[in-house]
Amino acid sequence: VLLIAAASLLLLREAARRREAQDALRRSQELNRLVLDRLPNAAVVVFDHDLRYLLAGGDSLARTGLSPEMLEGRTVQEALPSLAAQLQPKYRAALAGEESVLDVHYGGRVFVTRAVPIRRPEGTVVAGMVLGMDVTEARENEALILRLNQDLEHSVSELTQANQELEAFSYS
Repeated sequence: VLLIAAASLLLLREAARRREAQDALRRSQELNRLVLDRLPNAAVVVFDHDLRYLLAGGDSLARTGLSPEMLEGRTVQEALPSLAAQLQPKYRAALAGEESVLDVHYGGRVFVTRAVPIRRPEGTVVAGMVLGMDVTEARENEALILRLNQDLEHSVSELTQANQELEAFSYS
């Protein structure tokens, strides 16, 4: 009876430790998901060697009409068929240990994306990650500034010509 009681006590302690570890893991996963989903002006995806999305998040996903549920568990070909030909070489390069940068146009948005390998401490590539920064408004602002500069240069040119004509008239 004493042996059974001791064994029961050990099992109860082990079960309590396991519950604590599971609770800690759940809290950690919740925190990671909260951070990932609230990455400002960005989208992040993690993919495996089969180019299957393991994790997706960032507040810019919703702006493109995507969600983590639409990506996670699917390959790039399944989830984003219109972009697969453009993305797959970059993803494979990341899995081969190379980093690359690429502009991606999707859902009416423009993303500057950086594909990088995810390595274990010993250097083995276990997955790839893409961080996409939404630069749509910045690119629109750049285009507006360029157009305004061109308009200004045109106005300066017209003003210079008018001044030259005025000088010629006043001289005569």
